[in-house]
Amino acid sequence: MDLTQTTQKPEESANDFIMRWRSLNLQCSEKITEQSAMQMRYNNLMTDIATFVAITETQSFDALVSKASNVER
Repeated sequence: MDLTQTTQKPEESANDFIMRWRSLNLQCSEKITEQSAMQMRYNNLMTDIATFVAITETQSFDALVSKASNVER
């Protein structure tokens, strides 16, 4: 439940949000699939960043971090 409600804060970089979300995910006793995790992280990015980060092309954590960083720059 916390994972679905953990969203990017207005002053937070996409990388910081993704790292914070990932850290929270690692603390959960019930593990979710990587695809579900990718979808949740994507859904919880700020809209102006998520618009430019295509989840269908982003299949790994590192790829998501890279794409989000590029969009912010």
